[in-house]
Amino acid sequence: MRAQPKLCVAAAASLLSLLASCESSPWYEHRFQPAPLEAEVSTQAVPGSQMRALVTVLGIEKGRDGKKDRALVRMRLENIGTSPAGFDSAASSLVTADLKPFGPPATTPAGKDAIPPGSNGEYDVEFPLPEGKGPYDLDLSGLNLRFTVVFGETKVTTGMTFQRTDWRYLEPGYPRWQVGVGVGWTRFN
Repeated sequence: MRAQPKLCVAAAASLLSLLASCESSPWYEHRFQPAPLEAEVSTQAVPGSQMRALVTVLGIEKGRDGKKDRALVRMRLENIGTSPAGFDSAASSLVTADLKPFGPPATTPAGKDAIPPGSNGEYDVEFPLPEGKGPYDLDLSGLNLRFTVVFGETKVTTGMTFQRTDWRYLEPGYPRWQVGVGVGWTRFN
């Protein structure tokens, strides 16, 4: 029996479309937990200093348009105290589980603005991967983020650690492919 040419062309086009969609994601498959991670930042040196930090590692973004691969961290800093505060984004750093440092951060928006009491600051902090390294050259089983909040003239540095998870088995509806031969039966009532 000879296969229909139109059917073969349609099947090939469908397969190419599926393969192309697999490569279209701007992210590598690395995901990190907890998401978000919460920390309290304060100091006894400045009365009324109290900040709530919510931080999520969004993932490892593939480089494009001349940019390098990078880790993207989203931060929400909530000033729940009575003292103004600020985020010193340039003092932030990110290291891998085997303590390899990422490059210097680039922050959107730039992190020097004051966060008045009762207000929030939201930031995306990008860390380029270490020079000459790709995500598969690094131990990304965990990441440690260090960031600094400034209350007046007092700097308070906080660290937090994120663990890598295999998201493919956590997301409901993730496609599962299976090839094999089997026998089954259906009972109709």
